[in-house]
Amino acid sequence: LTPEDLSAMVLRSLADDTSAATSPGQVVALTFWPHPTRVLAKTAAPPLITSRQRRRELLSQCGVDILIEQPFDLGFAALSPTQFVSDLLRDSLQADVVCVGYDFNFGKGRSGNAETLRALLAEAGMQALVVPAFAVPTADAASSEPSPSASG
Repeated sequence: LTPEDLSAMVLRSLADDTSAATSPGQVVALTFWPHPTRVLAKTAAPPLITSRQRRRELLSQCGVDILIEQPFDLGFAALSPTQFVSDLLRDSLQADVVCVGYDFNFGKGRSGNAETLRALLAEAGMQALVVPAFAVPTADAASSEPSPSASG
């Protein structure tokens, strides 16, 4: 699998989970631009898996109705987890359901995680879906021996 294939798999998984929970609502994807690492730790920023345009195309193919590219700067990075949920997700986006990956971090200093998000959303009457980690198919997936990543 190429990094772009992997990115497409992750996006499809998130979109599928979100679509199932929001039907018949709209699926809105919130991304950050530039990538937070490019603002907070420029020298440590990994290369992007896909271009900005390709990410837009992949999200559209995954059934995303609306894409919001949140400008990411030091001011936005300073939001607390509570402010992120109340100001952005509740007040601005008026989200009902928020879907994130199991390793999602947010808020100043990455002080919030998926469980923090779940708790804050519940307080606001909103739902969190946390997508668990999943194994990536490999070339030896067709063999009868389980791969180490598939064992748990």
